[in-house]
Formats: sequence, structure tokens, C-alpha cells
Amino acid sequence: MCFSAEASFVSSAVLTMAGVATLKQAKNPSQLPLAALPLIFALHQFSEGLLWLSQSNDLPPGLVDFLTRAFPFIAYVVWPILVPLAVSRLEDSAERRKLLLSCQTVGVVLGLFYLYYIAKGPVTAVFINQSIHYDFYFSFWILSQWLYGFSIIGATFLSSHKIITVFGVGLVISYNIAKQFYLASYPSVFCHLAAWLSLIIFLEVKYGEGFRWGQDKKQDPVSAEQAG
Repeated sequence: MCFSAEASFVSSAVLTMAGVATLKQAKNPSQLPLAALPLIFALHQFSEGLLWLSQSNDLPPGLVDFLTRAFPFIAYVVWPILVPLAVSRLEDSAERRKLLLSCQTVGVVLGLFYLYYIAKGPVTAVFINQSIHYDFYFSFWILSQWLYGFSIIGATFLSSHKIITVFGVGLVISYNIAKQFYLASYPSVFCHLAAWLSLIIFLEVKYGEGFRWGQDKKQDPVSAEQAG
């Protein structure tokens, strides 16, 4: 099957190992929010794997309801808040940080907006074409989707770190693949693809300082002294 409990659990296991390895590579506290993303994706995929099991197993209704809300909570509340914050924490350019502040602000407002509707409910999960469609009502659907992209994709494109920008490009491609082939359940499919893309964060945490865009790249103190 394309997506299933097995696919979610395998993704969760791989991302857990990668997430632990990524956190170990963090050299300073500013890297921790970004380094934590693979582990959060691992939790995201694990929660969906458990939800898949509810098809063939009698899980307590309270647990099913919790899992049904857990996936959209991480996707719609955590990501638009955490991703811009993680990118901003790594940024040295004052100009870029000012621009990233707009992504952070939109992300926080949007996350709280979605949280209201998720908590209000109802939230349901429907299994369609080997994927899961999460259904809950929220107003301003088109506008909120554009703002979601602005907060997350916009932040990665504003980063001076090349690997983070590549991650953002991958998210755009993944979104379009999910929307093209899994329209009814594209948020779930998109998050699954994005979870695997997050493995690139290991490279950013370990080598990212050496891959910057142009003048934003940090200059070695000795080289700067020689240049002066």
C-alpha cells in the first residue's frame, strides 16, 4: 500500500533515529528548535499510524478522538508557529530577521486560529485511497491556506541558509504532488512527504554554517582581519 499503518510506523522509526542524531549535532541552543523538527515529525507519523490501526482494532473512543485531533494539531498549529521560529533563531542578518518576524507573527495568529476550530470540533478522520482525510470546519479557508504557506514556505525562502531554502523548495514540490494525486487527503500526504524531507535538517545542523547565500555567509575572523 502507498500509505498505511506500516508506512507511518516505519517513517516514525526512521525519523526518531534521525531526530536523535540531529539533536546530537546541535552546537548551540539556537539550533535546537530546527533540530527538533524530525522528532516532532516522528511523533506526527506515529500518531497517524495508531489511527490507521483503529480501522481493524477496537481502540477506545477517547483515544481515537485524541489521535484524530493530534494530527491536525501538529500540522495546523505546531508547524506554522515552530518553523518560522526555528528559521529565525538561526538567522544572523538583521534584515532577514525583520522579514522573518512577519512569518512568525502570521504563524502564531494562524496557529491560534486553527487551534480554536480543532478544539471546538468536530474533527473526523476518513480513510480514502490509502490515505487519511481529516475533516474539520474553519472559516476563511482559501486565505488561511495562503497564510499557512507564507508562514512556513516564506520563512524557508527568507533564510540565508541554503539547505533550509532547499527544504522549502522540497515542501513546495511535495505539496503540489499531494494536491495533484491525493486531493481529498492532501494534507496528510503532504505531511508524510514533508516528514521524509525533514531528514535534510541533519545536514543543515551539521554543515549549514558553510552553506550561506552570498554576503550573508559568516566570515572567518582571520579572513576578515586579512581582508581589512
